[in-house]
Amino acid sequence: MDNRISWQTDCPFYADADKNVRTSDVSFYLTDDIVFHISAADYHDSFEALDVLYTDPVLADDVLAFLEGRLEKVKRSNPFRAFGKQTLLCLELDGKPDKYLKIKAGEFKQILSIARAKQKYSRELANRHN
Repeated sequence: MDNRISWQTDCPFYADADKNVRTSDVSFYLTDDIVFHISAADYHDSFEALDVLYTDPVLADDVLAFLEGRLEKVKRSNPFRAFGKQTLLCLELDGKPDKYLKIKAGEFKQILSIARAKQKYSRELANRHN
């Protein structure tokens, strides 16, 4: 892998279920067409496209309540309850804590779909040669 960045966006808010929170200078990007990275001055995490099990909108207020310990779990947002309120994109990952990001959900879902297809294809090719 060459760690070539193929997509990048700024992320003005990032948090995860381990209560890591970053609210400025957060970069969210894709390398090698399959590995997503969250990077800030003092924080870095990554996951592969196929690690993403679900992408759901959640209320920003619910995420903040969870981070402050006032809510046990962040649940998917009901569209009627979310109307007119700020939402974040929740990424439920296989084997990693949920992530909450303020990004353009539609754009990310398109990029994720392409990355997942590329990763599946790469794995299929690798399995054929084994």
